Amino acid sequence: MKKLTLFSILLGFMLVCSGCFGMNDSKEAEEIVDQYYSHLSEGNYEKSTVLLSEEYIDFLNATPQEIIDLFLQMEEEQGFTVNSFSIESVDKVESTNDVPVQLRSQMTGDKEYMIRVESKVEMNGVENMIPDDVLVSKVDGKWKIKGIVSYSPPE
Repeated sequence: MKKLTLFSILLGFMLVCSGCFGMNDSKEAEEIVDQYYSHLSEGNYEKSTVLLSEEYIDFLNATPQEIIDLFLQMEEEQGFTVNSFSIESVDKVESTNDVPVQLRSQMTGDKEYMIRVESKVEMNGVENMIPDDVLVSKVDGKWKIKGIVSYSPPE
């Protein structure tokens, strides 16, 4: 009887711990997205680009330097600035239906999260709230951004 009780306690402990580890994954994925948008708001495009996966950069048909140059050009010519941002939700991807169609080719089938970000972006002197869906996956043991879909600001 003691063995059964001990087994039940150990099983319960293992289930609780497995839930804790899953929460760490979501927090780590959220942290990468937070870093990305923080670097954008600081105008540090090199640091933000490092957080993108190589596969996503290839998907964009660009090099990291071309992405950095595009941000710098937008900043210079259109006054591009990320004034603020907030992470609205962090959801574990359970199926392809959880991911925007534009990003499904970037899915790895491993641990993935869709993170909704609302950013206040200024361009040409006009500030808009822009919702983004960000796909985050573990790539070679590190969390990376696998794709971003930005939506038009609400009218």
